[in-house]
Amino acid sequence: MLVEQVSKAFMRNLAQIRELQRYVQILREAGRNPDDHLNNDQKELLLSAEYYDRLNVATAYFPGNMPIQASLQQQQ
Repeated sequence: MLVEQVSKAFMRNLAQIRELQRYVQILREAGRNPDDHLNNDQKELLLSAEYYDRLNVATAYFPGNMPIQASLQQQQ
């Protein structure tokens, strides 16, 4: 039961992040600065998503594809 609740919470959070990322993309395409249109909770959500993306890249295992991991780390 607890695993199911955590999974549902994760999926809701992921959906919020994806929706927010689409909104930011729309703002950028319209030539707007997303920071001017996001509240603090939305900014914090995006920062946490970026943190987890970097953590995933840093801890992911790509057998035989180490140059990919190095190039991803250089982009940061």
